Amino acid sequence: MKATRYASFLKHRLSLYKAVGELTQQHDVDKGIVLSSPTNKPYSFFHPTTEAIAHQFKIREDVASNQTIILDQVKHMKEIGGWEDIYQLKTNELINFEA
Repeated sequence: MKATRYASFLKHRLSLYKAVGELTQQHDVDKGIVLSSPTNKPYSFFHPTTEAIAHQFKIREDVASNQTIILDQVKHMKEIGGWEDIYQLKTNELINFEA
């Protein structure tokens, strides 16, 4: 039973690697996959490199962190009354705001 599962895993792993390789070539994108076999042995495929893929995740994490900080600042400004909805401004305030 274990041998059959492992053989099936190896077959599907190779098919998955092939599909990821084709996607990489067709769409000129970076890809990475990490698999764990039935025997808990790790397998991976990264294009172009592991470092390049990890760097992309780090950039996304930094962007998400910056967006969270900005949203927290907006929320804080609304809470202390320092942020007004543009529809609440009077006409002369709106003109000053645009200038």
